Amino acid sequence: MLRNRWYAVQKDRTDGWDNGSYSYQNAIKMLKKQGFGLIAVIDENAGCCMEEITFEELFN
Repeated sequence: MLRNRWYAVQKDRTDGWDNGSYSYQNAIKMLKKQGFGLIAVIDENAGCCMEEITFEELFN
């Protein structure tokens, strides 16, 4: 089964999944520009969040 992953850039866990990218590298750039928050890795086929990657994990 093909998995479509969407990398949602969020300010916090209550934000929607509409802001982000299909490219992990672009999502990292977006999060860095935002300066805080997290990336929610969304499996679009299942409609669920598979993983969360925080700003601190990437940049500290």
